[in-house]
Amino acid sequence: MDFELFSDIDDNFSISLMENGEQIKIIEKHPTTGLLMNREVALSLAEELCNVKVPKNKIEFFQFMQEVDYEKFAVAKGSITSMMVNGAEVNEDTLAFYALLLKMDMLPDFTFTERELETLTKFCKVFNLSVIPDHLEE
Repeated sequence: MDFELFSDIDDNFSISLMENGEQIKIIEKHPTTGLLMNREVALSLAEELCNVKVPKNKIEFFQFMQEVDYEKFAVAKGSITSMMVNGAEVNEDTLAFYALLLKMDMLPDFTFTERELETLTKFCKVFNLSVIPDHLEE
């Protein structure tokens, strides 16, 4: 993914995220602060969004976590496990999350399959983990 920066006459910068030469999203305010961005902040955010590394294996997944993600992961894991143990009616995604979490518990490390990466991406989105950010969401 690429990006272009542009500014208004007041030196407030925005980011245009591009993929294959086509604009896929415009970010006018910083997603965390909600404030307008100067050139330095916009450039830093754009580079961060465009250089996202997706974890290839279990070890990278945990290494890429930020401090707040560990608590979110623990809550998510507890919630999903509780649903499965209590016999709650679960959807396909919840079952896939549970299977992946069990695999993570059983194996010290493994490389994610394409399907597991899709499940992991959904898991991160549902439970707001920054490991695999969803820059297209809004």
